[in-house]
Amino acid sequence: MKEIKKKTLLMNWVEMEKGVKLEELLHDLYIEKGFSIREIAEKLGVHYHTVNSWLKLMEIEARLPHEKLLELVEIKRKLKESK
Repeated sequence: MKEIKKKTLLMNWVEMEKGVKLEELLHDLYIEKGFSIREIAEKLGVHYHTVNSWLKLMEIEARLPHEKLLELVEIKRKLKESK
């Protein structure tokens, strides 16, 4: 995860509101918790294009919508196998 060197006023505002560095917040929500870009945008009160550009600045590749669906299908399959 790359640190964003020059942060905008909006980036600084999000950090102030959430009490955590933007990079850590996005990594947690997008990578660790698997939130979608739209879900993160809604949670932060910003446009999803904004979140997408922040991820690009951090050099985090955006997941394609169908990748999330494939993950869910795989989880469901594993749950059925474990029964």
